[in-house]
Amino acid sequence: MSNHQNTNPKGGGLPPGKKSKTSKRIDNARKQVAKFVAMIVRDGIEDFHCKYLTDEQMHELNTLVRDAIYTALYVMEHRNYPRFKDFIEGAWQAIPSYWEDPKLWPRMADPHKHIEEAASSLLDSFGKARLQKKNAGEDKFRR
Repeated sequence: MSNHQNTNPKGGGLPPGKKSKTSKRIDNARKQVAKFVAMIVRDGIEDFHCKYLTDEQMHELNTLVRDAIYTALYVMEHRNYPRFKDFIEGAWQAIPSYWEDPKLWPRMADPHKHIEEAASSLLDSFGKARLQKKNAGEDKFRR
């Protein structure tokens, strides 16, 4: 019998502290997602940072936010473990009833708006340039 504790609630698994290559890739991906989400959070609170926090405080807050997001992703992926089930249930219950639903940033609300604006602007520029070129050509004939 092995002295290693089973890390998989359904049986099997590697001893604590050991990770398979797949597990390492998943963990790296989870870390990258956590960094991405933390970057969006940081951008969302940048004005707050400028108004109320020093750069040192913001650095510390960024670390706390990244770690919390990484932890949330990890716990959600391992939700079948009893201790994580309790953690998740506790977190759900701790969400204050007075919290508003999250809102999508206005600049992200319509994924096609930016493309449409860029295309419209490009067409406008192209159309104006073409019209100016056409008018310049007509002016030559009017002289």
